[in-house]
Amino acid sequence: MGAKFLVLAACRSLLLVLSLWFFVRSLRLVLLSVFLCSFLAIVLSDDHKPDRSDERERIENAGGVVTFSGTWRVGGVLAMSRAFGDRLLKPFVVAEPEIQEQEIDDELEYLILASDGLWDVVSNEHAVAFVKEEVGSEAAARKLTEIAFTRGSTDNITCIVVEFHRAK
Repeated sequence: MGAKFLVLAACRSLLLVLSLWFFVRSLRLVLLSVFLCSFLAIVLSDDHKPDRSDERERIENAGGVVTFSGTWRVGGVLAMSRAFGDRLLKPFVVAEPEIQEQEIDDELEYLILASDGLWDVVSNEHAVAFVKEEVGSEAAARKLTEIAFTRGSTDNITCIVVEFHRAK
């Protein structure tokens, strides 16, 4: 069990995202942007999993092994490639966050922050479509968690939707 931390820092027109796992949970941050009259999902955090080619290469270069046992695992044990607190795999499972930047412009409408209980059963694009159908960020978050539950998610389902308000 565990969690992932995601730090969001908005500074003027820039959104900084720092992401790192605490053991085994995954959070993903998706922005909803209006682009040429259509809605676009912009993924701002990536899942730290050992099946990512860059993560696998980093682990193997450090002397670690990535194997498949139901899912890709570091040392045959851990299903994530970055985390806090794993003493045995520390040389391979680093506690260094990934940092991404996104310019905040008038095209951005919503931010969706959700756990893998949602993302395992709802795609980024479908989440964006569902958010656009709802009135208000709280209703949108509630709707997304209900959809994940009805689609059979077996994991914890956490969802936060933030609406960007602009001066008119």
